[in-house]
Amino acid sequence: MNNLLVLRDTFRAVYARYGAFLRPVFKVLLAFMMLIVIEKGIGYYPMLSNPAVILAASVVCGLLPWGAISFISGAFTAFNMFAVSPIMAAAFTCYAIIVFLLYYGYKPGTGIIISLVPLAFALKIPFLLPVVLGLSIGIYSAIPAAVGVIAWQFIHFFAVNAEAVIGSAAGSAQMTSIAGEVLTDKYMLITLIAFVLCIVVVNIISNSSINNSRLLSISIGTGILAVLMLPGGAVLGETSIIADIIGIIISYLLSFLYVQVFYCVDYSGTETLSYEDDDYYYYVKAVPKVKPYRNNR
Repeated sequence: MNNLLVLRDTFRAVYARYGAFLRPVFKVLLAFMMLIVIEKGIGYYPMLSNPAVILAASVVCGLLPWGAISFISGAFTAFNMFAVSPIMAAAFTCYAIIVFLLYYGYKPGTGIIISLVPLAFALKIPFLLPVVLGLSIGIYSAIPAAVGVIAWQFIHFFAVNAEAVIGSAAGSAQMTSIAGEVLTDKYMLITLIAFVLCIVVVNIISNSSINNSRLLSISIGTGILAVLMLPGGAVLGETSIIADIIGIIISYLLSFLYVQVFYCVDYSGTETLSYEDDDYYYYVKAVPKVKPYRNNR
């Protein structure tokens, strides 16, 4: 664990010094991963499946704010849908416009979360993201997370049904029906509830003053996801119960490692302070952070 803490502090020092150069690199890598996920799942527009186009779009994302990744990913998704079903593309585009007008006008700055949700589903670790969001960003991250769940549902439904309707005379009617089913899918509604509830509960518990609050929060948050999403996916036939159990275990271990590295504290050194002014009494609980040990001999 000490080596991880040393690595963490080294990364922080490097990022503080070279952050202006590293941020565009991180944006390019994240955008490239997201666009590859879209191409592998619904890559029906030949020009956008070209690696050079994907790389060029990723580089553009690296030069723009983080939210541009979600915007360009949405554009790629809409064009790929249009190659098969203009109706499905129109439905997704309308959804994206509503999100842009309502969400970005109200709470800009966390749009990258919208792209992280589909990416987490594609990597088979969707249970990790709401826990980390609740720990690190806060309750308001539930809004872009919910938007990302719906975006993933569009992509997933389209990927599952596109092959069946390509070349079919009734393809347009089938896609029209599918477009209507996306927003009423029961598993998506269960996932939305699980994500929002997990983020809220994790954030509230992790910010409490009880000992090991963050470890407790990730345990309860992961439990909420398991209780809601495992039975929902199994009963509705949306997911594999074995794959989901493995995903939950991996997600919990990663979130545990995340807490140990970024929120590692020493409760044995806890101090309780109290003081007052003319209007209030103040009681402060101070818990020291764990610092890495460096052997300089």
